Amino acid sequence: MSYTVFDPSSSGHEVVVPTAPDALALARRLATEGAGEPIITGGEGWVFTIDEFEDLVRS
Repeated sequence: MSYTVFDPSSSGHEVVVPTAPDALALARRLATEGAGEPIITGGEGWVFTIDEFEDLVRS
């Protein structure tokens, strides 16, 4: 399943990545580089913060 990571510091900037670990790594990088916390969405309409997504990836 692919995931989309939205960068809140850049209006309209989103990146689609193929795996959950890729999405988490990108979101973490964006969080350290920009202003605000990235939002991660899944293919079935799920919306996650970094902390929520990290818990999902660990389980």
